[in-house]
Amino acid sequence: MKFTLSWLHEFLDTSLNAQDIAIKLTHLGLEIESVHFMSAGLESFTVAHILSTTPHPNADKLRVCQVQTHHGVRQIVCGAPNARADIKVILADIGDVIPTSGLKIKASKIRDVESNGMLCSARELGIGTDDDGIMELDASLDVGMKAVDALGLNDVLFDVSITPNRGDCLSVLGIARDLAAAGCGTLKALPPLAAIELPQGRAVTLASDVCPHFILYEIDNVVNGTSPAWLRSRLESVGMRSISTLVDITNYFMLAYGRPLHVYDAHKVAGAFSLRSAHRDEPFTGLSGTNYTLPEGLCVIADMHGACAVGGIIGGNASGCSESTTHVLLEAAWFDPIAIAGAGRTLSIDTDARYRFERTVDPSTTEPFARRAAEMIVALCGGSITARTCAGVAPNLARTIAYDPAFMMQRTGMMVDEAQQETILTAIGCTITKEHALWQVSTPSHRPDMEGKEDITEEIARIIGYEHLPCTPLPPARLHVQSPSLTDKARSVMVARGLDEAVHFAFTSEANASLFTDDAASLVRVRNPISSELSVMRPHLFADLLPAVARNHDYGRTNLALGEIGTVFFGCTPADQPLRACGVRTGTTGMHWRDQHSYDAYDAKADLLHLLEGLGLSSAGVMVDTTNIPPYYHPSQAVRLSLGYKITLGFAGALHPATLRAFGLAHPVMGWECWLNHVATSLKPKKYTAFVPCAYQASVRDFAFVMDASVAAGDVRKLIVKANKQFIRDVTIFDVYEGKNVEAGKKSVAFSVTLQAHDRTLTQEDIMTVSNDIITSLHAVGAVLR
Repeated sequence: MKFTLSWLHEFLDTSLNAQDIAIKLTHLGLEIESVHFMSAGLESFTVAHILSTTPHPNADKLRVCQVQTHHGVRQIVCGAPNARADIKVILADIGDVIPTSGLKIKASKIRDVESNGMLCSARELGIGTDDDGIMELDASLDVGMKAVDALGLNDVLFDVSITPNRGDCLSVLGIARDLAAAGCGTLKALPPLAAIELPQGRAVTLASDVCPHFILYEIDNVVNGTSPAWLRSRLESVGMRSISTLVDITNYFMLAYGRPLHVYDAHKVAGAFSLRSAHRDEPFTGLSGTNYTLPEGLCVIADMHGACAVGGIIGGNASGCSESTTHVLLEAAWFDPIAIAGAGRTLSIDTDARYRFERTVDPSTTEPFARRAAEMIVALCGGSITARTCAGVAPNLARTIAYDPAFMMQRTGMMVDEAQQETILTAIGCTITKEHALWQVSTPSHRPDMEGKEDITEEIARIIGYEHLPCTPLPPARLHVQSPSLTDKARSVMVARGLDEAVHFAFTSEANASLFTDDAASLVRVRNPISSELSVMRPHLFADLLPAVARNHDYGRTNLALGEIGTVFFGCTPADQPLRACGVRTGTTGMHWRDQHSYDAYDAKADLLHLLEGLGLSSAGVMVDTTNIPPYYHPSQAVRLSLGYKITLGFAGALHPATLRAFGLAHPVMGWECWLNHVATSLKPKKYTAFVPCAYQASVRDFAFVMDASVAAGDVRKLIVKANKQFIRDVTIFDVYEGKNVEAGKKSVAFSVTLQAHDRTLTQEDIMTVSNDIITSLHAVGAVLR
């Protein structure tokens, strides 16, 4: 929104300077984009008088002008078609800089003819859009007069960024109204309108809900010529080109009062007006000459031949005014903001009228500003108002809000007494009815954004100034740190183990899903699948992870570790949709100080054990066996982890080659799965006790036992733990060997046993006793010390 300081003064009686106004507008929430002093760069330009002109001897389109300046007569070569004798013009003297181009004027020769200066157009000075010729000034101006004084450029141009909720400020009147409410001056009252009697004019039918109110004034015997200088100056000062008096008046009312208007040439409109929905693919040519094909449903203003305008957006070329227009129809209407916004997007048309209507125009201004515009047309173009048509009723956008003045303190912390609140609300246009402690606040029609008591407090705080909000420290509060969830813990452990997290859709293909269920008919199917490849809900996370491994292999990434946490689906109830965590490894370990090795079943088992420990389950209580292994695991390279052999916690090991072939994988893949819902029900509240370090040294002894290959190492570990509970503190398996020097069908398993007493240092005899107890206890499974 652009306006000048002098234009603002027409609506607001204020003593504030431009800088103070800019600061206040920003404090009011109307952000200043720029403040431009219009005289900047033009201080040295002066008024000159062309005494005579002669054709240039070497150029047909140039003229040699003898110009009277405040320094005497100068010869200046000019190419403007209107350069002629006895007119006053703007002179850029030697040394001056043209503000729009940065050209510095100097004495020169143009086609071998000396030229000492430049005669300027409005566009070159940056004060207008006209570049058809040099500016022609009033003949009464004195030679040598400052151009800024002659042109009235001792003004300031403001550019304000208006938020979408403040459509009421898209006018000079709206800006002045806000400043007056903030105590920055007094809003000047508009002159009263005298009552007139007019006959009913052209018939108007409202057949669209988009426009509930339509006013039409008919003005006859007008002369549509060039606008007076003051009107052109107002429009050009804010960057709008002057077109003709009729069009300029409508643009003036839009900028000054926020009221979009439109004028039709009455001789080009056939019959009555109808505000209706556009027909499907109805043709329409806008004022710009652009052809449109209108979709069905758009609100158009039509005569008997077709659409004359798209309501609230753009007028039609066929009914537009021209220099020959003598009979005018002046339209003022109110259009629904949502409908206008939708129509504008549909047609991709951005106009100043659309910009205002879609932000809501004050419906109470339709009639009075239509009347004022009609009277201005008569004043500037002659003629007389001959008829008036009013169709529909202006909607009432005012609201009545119940408001307690004490709410101001509750909401903002600002102490504002009731008298000041009442003064501010009255200043912005509200009316107040007091009912004991409660006020009934009626909002003005130009503020549809005020919908509740919070908006009232916002307005009061805005007018007072947000900079006056008290700085109140937050009250001290006890921080309640929420413990991480089970999935968060699982995710952290998986990342710590070097797994990259994968996140897939819960959908998969029926072919992939059937590999992880015994009954394909039990798969949960999607009624409206995105594609055939996403037609069922996954029964296992491997159904997504293994295709991901295959895709990575296709791109040459064979060393891979992926993990995922998600829901699997066995039915449509929550009980049939447990939470699982899964991981896969393929290829070899990364570079390390030790030799690289290919991932094996032990790596998968280690991942699962670390996850269980990270979730709060001690590995000492986890049983490892080879029962009930799912068929998608290798039958002899996978284990089940459980609590007491009853509650399954998960599986780990090598995946079955047949399963891998189904996904196009030729290399071994290790995998594991954790049944998080079983883990959650198995966790017990931790009892934290103080750690008391033992003052006596521990001893570590390693044992290697040869046993049948079918004996589970986990069972052997449990026998060792039970062999001497007094001194044995920890037992870990650190090696499993099958091969040379070990009998076929046998394996060698190495254990590291930590021994320690709480009351003394163990003697050699104590250690030998424990060692013998361990060796003896393993006779039960046929294990022999190697």
